[in-house]
Amino acid sequence: MSIEYHFLLATEINIVEFSSRLDSMDMTWSTHPQHFPNLISKECPYFLMLILDPSDVLRQSYGKSYQIEAPTISCTLDFKRYYHDHRTAMVQIVRTVSFILHNFAGDAVFASINPTYLIRRSGRLLLSKEDNFWNLDPRRLDLIPTPYQWVEKLP
Repeated sequence: MSIEYHFLLATEINIVEFSSRLDSMDMTWSTHPQHFPNLISKECPYFLMLILDPSDVLRQSYGKSYQIEAPTISCTLDFKRYYHDHRTAMVQIVRTVSFILHNFAGDAVFASINPTYLIRRSGRLLLSKEDNFWNLDPRRLDLIPTPYQWVEKLP
């Protein structure tokens, strides 16, 4: 079973700089050789992270779907190999999301296939009450920067 989460970010930096700045996070990252110019793969003890420079069509589609500025970075966070420790892996994914929110400006989205858990739009951080994601483990919400606003559901 594979569980994937997605993070989108509208930023001025490219995927190489983004990946490099992630290395300053207090986590042991291993960056795989870059075989494609628009894709970087990183791994930590908890999950695999694919960092993609999305096509213009995909950028526009994401922007319209989530009602944000068109994202220039798309990340997939997948912990299928670490599924035996779901709770710890999930906290580490949220910790990574928090690091990105603290260290990179711009509109952002954190979601699974359905639902969307978080959107930062024009500097305003919105958290969804849907699916009770933030309350399943109190450590998740503790990692999210304040202030934020609760909403019933996000696009």
